[in-house]
Parts: sequence; C-alpha cells; structure tokens
Amino acid sequence: MKNEKYNFWEKVVRRGICGVSTLIVGSGAVMMAPITMAETAGSATSDVVVTLNPVISMGIYSNSGMTEQTSEVSMSALPESWVTSPIYVGVATNNASGYNLSISPNTQGVTGLVKDQNNVIAAAVGTVSVTDMQNGATRWGFSTDGSSYKGLTASPIEIKRTNVPTGTGSSGCGADKGLACDRTDVTFGTKVGSEVESGTYTNTVKFTAVTNSI
Repeated sequence: MKNEKYNFWEKVVRRGICGVSTLIVGSGAVMMAPITMAETAGSATSDVVVTLNPVISMGIYSNSGMTEQTSEVSMSALPESWVTSPIYVGVATNNASGYNLSISPNTQGVTGLVKDQNNVIAAAVGTVSVTDMQNGATRWGFSTDGSSYKGLTASPIEIKRTNVPTGTGSSGCGADKGLACDRTDVTFGTKVGSEVESGTYTNTVKFTAVTNSI
C-alpha cells in the first residue's frame, strides 16, 4: 500500500506538472507569435530618348498634280502682248514648326529678263495689279495670289510661311520620305511692248525652302 500511495501521488504530481506545463506552453504560444518582416525593394529609372531630325525637300512642277518636274518656264510673246505661265512649287517637311518659302534671282542683283547688256525687260517694282501689268509698260513679275504681281529684288522675297508639318503622303516631292508635298502656285507674267527687240530673254529664278525654328 505504501508503494501504491507513493505511486498515486507521484502520478498526481506528474499530472499537475503536466497541467501547469500545458498552460505555460499555451501562454507562450500567444507571446511568441511569428514576426512578419516587411518586404523591401530597390528601383531605378532610365529615359528612352529618340531624336527625329527635321527634313525638307522640294520640287518645281509643270502641272498642278505635281507629277511632272520642270526646270524651265517658257513664254512666247508678240509686241504689245501680255503672256503668263504657271509653275507649282512643292515642299515636304516633318518639321514641327513648318517651313518658309522664298524666291530670289539666282544671280545676285540680276532681277530683269536679259537678252544682252542693252536689252533687258525690267522687273516690276513693288506690288502691281494684274490690270496694270496687262496695260502698263514693259515689265515682268510673279504672282502667288492671281490678282497682283511683284518683281524680283536683290534680296529674297518670302512667298509662303507655314507653322505645321506638311503631313504624310506618297507622291510628289516628299514621296521618298513618306511626306505630303505642300503646293504653292506661282505664275510668271510678262508685258512686252512694241519697243522690245526680238530675241530670247531669260533669268534664272531660285526658290528656297527653309524649316522654321522650333
């Protein structure tokens, strides 16, 4: 019996210890919950830059559809006659601010139609109406509006200015770059008086297209 009592209390104590131990472990489980570490990350940026340079191209055409380029304007006249001949200047550009187009004599200071030193058809001075050109003295000039004419001057004369690209296209002066060809109509006119000696009178005219500053 003594041994049995000892064994009984031993079992009770052990059970009690086990019971207390169980509570301590339970309490420890609450206090020692897993700690979640915050995620960290690094970052960097890189700029991708594409620079598209402005391009410009032009052509001079004999037809309004700008499919036939030309290098000559021919006019045949009789004494006391008024003759005209049109051309079409095409300009293509991708420039964001557009372009400006000017006209000038190819030879500096030579503004008239020249046969020789003694036979020259002078350029019109200032802006002259069509009627005055037709009925006035011998002279020649160009028109971009169909209602008035101007003569060449020593300095280039601006005849057009745009502020946007010419757009996309597949024909004319911008075809090789996929750009539309913006058209400017220019008509040359000459009044020939009876005093003008027969012969061929010429001048080389230069058109210049320049991209505008952005």
